[in-house]
Amino acid sequence: MKSMDQLKDGFSGKVVALQGNKRFINRITSIGIIPGSNFEVVQNPNRKPIIINSRDTMIAINNQDCKNILCEACQKCQRI
Repeated sequence: MKSMDQLKDGFSGKVVALQGNKRFINRITSIGIIPGSNFEVVQNPNRKPIIINSRDTMIAINNQDCKNILCEACQKCQRI
C-alpha cells in the first residue's frame, strides 16, 4: 500500500483508505475520492498537483493531500 503522492504516471489503482481530519475527508470525498474507487494517474510531476482520472473525470489533487490517500495496485480495475 502506498500513498498517492508516490505513484507514477499510468498507475492504475484503487483507493484503500483516507487519513486526516474530518475537514480533509469531507473535502476529498466530495470530489469523488472514496475508499474503493478506481483511478489512473495521468500525471504526477514532483511537488505539483497530481492529475488522476476517476469515473471518467479528470481530478487534480495537491501533493500534500495525496500523502493522506492510501492506494493499492489494481490489475483489473473496472472503469466505473
